[in-house]
Amino acid sequence: MSASVENPADCRLWDRAFAAKYDNRGTFGKEDWDQLLGHCQAVCDWPAIAFAEELIEAYPDAKIILTTRDVHTWHRSVLQTVDWRANDKELRRLSNMDYASGLYYPVLRKFWDVFFDGDFDFNGKQKYRSHYEEVRDCVRDPDKLLEFNIKDGWEPLCEFLQVSVPDEKFPHVCV
Repeated sequence: MSASVENPADCRLWDRAFAAKYDNRGTFGKEDWDQLLGHCQAVCDWPAIAFAEELIEAYPDAKIILTTRDVHTWHRSVLQTVDWRANDKELRRLSNMDYASGLYYPVLRKFWDVFFDGDFDFNGKQKYRSHYEEVRDCVRDPDKLLEFNIKDGWEPLCEFLQVSVPDEKFPHVCV
């Protein structure tokens, strides 16, 4: 959301990161990650997941949280939310006329093309599984990894992050 809504100019840096990793154009190292994400306490979702290995290497002291869920319900949820946006003809047209959309849409499309080989419906479930294996393989210290199911609520998450459990109920939204 940061790149798409709060700071579309960040898409320029994400574009450089994609070019370095997937097109072998230039480099994108720790200083670049710091410029892009240095103000963040955490990253999640796309496009960051396309750079799990690079981010784990750049920030070896970071704690990694893999939110686990049934692959079929995840796939259905993504089809109903992000996939339609990645393939939205109106957004593609708007990206030719609007500053923010012109920065955001190419990065979204690039992510979709390289991460899911351009076909989320067909490749999404397998990529979900392989991505989780890749992240597990990259984390050198098992104490830095939490595989977290939101059904488990606050306790395991707060224990892992070494923070107090909030008084309020754990949030839950169905998509």
